[in-house]
This record gives sequence, C-alpha cells and structure tokens, in this order.
Amino acid sequence: MPAINEAVHNKEVLAGRAYNVGPVSFTPTQGWVITKTPFPVGSSSNAVVFKDGVTFSVKSGVWRGTAEELLNQIVKEQNEFVVEGKLVPVTTLQKVAGVAKRINGTDYTGLLLAYVDGKGQAVEVIVKGPAATSTQLEQPIADMIKSITFKPKEGDS
Repeated sequence: MPAINEAVHNKEVLAGRAYNVGPVSFTPTQGWVITKTPFPVGSSSNAVVFKDGVTFSVKSGVWRGTAEELLNQIVKEQNEFVVEGKLVPVTTLQKVAGVAKRINGTDYTGLLLAYVDGKGQAVEVIVKGPAATSTQLEQPIADMIKSITFKPKEGDS
C-alpha cells in the first residue's frame, strides 16, 4: 500500500508551476517530484520536492522574531542533523532578509535557511541529500531558493 500511495500522491513538477505554502510561494525546478502537494490554487503550510536523493522542503508560519532567532529555534527543536559553519545572510528577490547554515546528517549534507518578513510571515527551507548529488543540483536548488516569494497579507497594498 505505501508504494501505491507514493505513486498516486507524487507528481513531477511542470515548468513554471508555482506552489503556495502559506504566506509564501515557490517554483520548483521542472522535473523534480512534489510529495506534499499544496494545490497551486490552494495553500498549505509545507511542501516537499525531491530529485536524485535530494529533498527541498519549504515550511511556513508566523514568527515574532528575527530570521536568526527562527533558525536557532529550528535547530533546538530537531535532533536529525548537525549545524555547522558560520551564519550566512541571504535575501530573497523581494529583499526579505534571512539566514542560512550548512547541515550534515549521517548520510547527507545540506542547507537550513530561515526568512522572516516585516509582518511576521516566516519560512523555513531545508535542503538535504548525498554530497555528490547535492553538488550536481546546486543551480536548480539556488533557483528554487530564489523563487521564494512572500505574498502580501490581506489589507496590505
């Protein structure tokens, strides 16, 4: 049954298809497979796409602090990976400030990113996969990170 569920619920992403994930949207790279599917017209608080053993997870919500505080909270609440290296500032094309750090698990490497806009809308991105594959997919991963767009809250202009 799990194999049937997976085959039915996983869909290859079409070119240019944006997915709403709560207060943000992102556009996965064509050919990646989406497992937790927020409908393009609907909304969900998380989505996961994968390709060749690499997963790209987007989770959204509300946060009353900075992106750095959000990243630190994410790290505290998990026990799956080790966070390494220095904190690196990242910014969306909309100029929403965020932070990123490298992560390592027993059989993967990746990135942890956190963004918070001025209205308390927040997004967590976790990218993880085998080191060799992650390196080969750097450009599609960077493109998906760049595609993250915060939607205005109702009543905002």
